[in-house]
Amino acid sequence: MSGFTLRGVTVLDRGGGFTGPVDVRVVDGLIAELDVGLSLDIGLRDVDLAGLWLLPGVFDVHLHALTHSHDPAQESLT
Repeated sequence: MSGFTLRGVTVLDRGGGFTGPVDVRVVDGLIAELDVGLSLDIGLRDVDLAGLWLLPGVFDVHLHALTHSHDPAQESLT
């Protein structure tokens, strides 16, 4: 059995809301437990994620901010 416990993380839930801060125990690649104050498991690594978000099933979350207009009409004014 391999795994870890994420401590103090805010989790995106199935309803699209956020739950937390909570502890999340992952065992063999699957979420096994989610609760406040999970007990210490000597066989698993603890990771402090206080203040961070966990988005299960979501990957490559990022934002492209448009800082320049490519509108020819706008560019002709300058």
